[in-house]
Amino acid sequence: MNRILVFLVSAAIVISAVAAPIIGTLPNTISNGQPMDAVPLMADFNWIVNQTNANAAGIGNANSFSAVQSGIAGTAAASFPIVSQIQNQAFSWAGVAGGTGNAITLTPTPASSAYQPGQIFWFQASATNSGATTVNISSLGTLAVQVSGSACAGGEIINGKWYGVLVDSSGTTAQLIRWTWSAQAGANTDITSLNAPSIGASTATTQTSTDNSTKVATTAFVHSVASLSPTLHQQVFTSSGTFTIPSGTIAGTVFKVTVVGGGGGGGNSAAYQGGSGGGAGGTAIIWESGWTAGNTIAVTIGAGGAAQATGGNSTIASGTQTITTVTGTGGAGGVSAYGNGGAGGGGTNGTFNISGGGGGSASGVSAGSGVGSAGVGGSSILGGGGYGANGTGSIVGGPGATNTGGGGGGGSYGGNGGAGGSGVVIFEWVL
Repeated sequence: MNRILVFLVSAAIVISAVAAPIIGTLPNTISNGQPMDAVPLMADFNWIVNQTNANAAGIGNANSFSAVQSGIAGTAAASFPIVSQIQNQAFSWAGVAGGTGNAITLTPTPASSAYQPGQIFWFQASATNSGATTVNISSLGTLAVQVSGSACAGGEIINGKWYGVLVDSSGTTAQLIRWTWSAQAGANTDITSLNAPSIGASTATTQTSTDNSTKVATTAFVHSVASLSPTLHQQVFTSSGTFTIPSGTIAGTVFKVTVVGGGGGGGNSAAYQGGSGGGAGGTAIIWESGWTAGNTIAVTIGAGGAAQATGGNSTIASGTQTITTVTGTGGAGGVSAYGNGGAGGGGTNGTFNISGGGGGSASGVSAGSGVGSAGVGGSSILGGGGYGANGTGSIVGGPGATNTGGGGGGGSYGGNGGAGGSGVVIFEWVL
């Protein structure tokens, strides 16, 4: 009996909590300690059951407790759902989209009463979009459809494919969720946070072998890159100009640059004394990476020095590509009459800095005792030193070889020294 009384009290509490308050009192009053037989007790129990069904029906909106227990699905926003509706995502599936490709309408059942951030509605497209796209769900108003935060441009939604839209916190936009990866005018070649591609046997645009982007690589791209034979490229500057970093350069592409200064001119000679040789231009060699394709580097070529003059400096310096200036300095000129040759130039800011060869010394004799010998020009890393003149008759010293940075040779018996060779800059890389 005590258990039945507890149940009757509990049932009354439930009715008061979830439905309209019970009107009236129980048909039979039960006092504490009063014996009671089954007839009045069952009358009270049946009265509570009837009150429960009558009050709960209004809350269920035609989907009462008894209806739920019988497996009847809720059809309105205030209805109680059944397990199968939740498992089947019945409330987020909107079926085949209505409207047009660029103005989509969705009608989930039951209709949504308001947009809320984080809502997701799935649908099957009934048309392909061709530009900016909107979606209107349950006639609540249009939302601009975006892909990873950017407006649609066309081709993101394909007729017959399945998609989702996620209502974001702005209240004016919804993010497109694409859960198939097909050839959609290139639209799905980039995986974003809202894309869930099923790669499998699907296809996508294959990028060129020099593509340095973050796009997903297709198998065809991987094969094309693997089959490439790296080629050594070279560009030689014999006059000042601009080096443009080639297409296909990536962050890991390594460039070797050799910068050689101009050679010094050979020394002039007197009647019996030879002139000394000019020094060769110095060299700086660098290996650099991290350059950007299409950027430029300024190139300056040092001229060879005239007789007894210092050669010019060769440099590479920042253009649109920022670099540290690298210099091969010019060699010093030889001296007149006999003496030591000119010193070779040096290098600055190179990975390797190499001094040019010094010019050869000259000798002299007294009048009537013959002819002094002239010094040879110094050689750079590319060689090219001019010969020293010997003999009578104002013989001019040999010039340094062009674009080697070699020094000029000294003159003989009144002849002038040879001019130094001009400098050179050489770019080398593998792609």
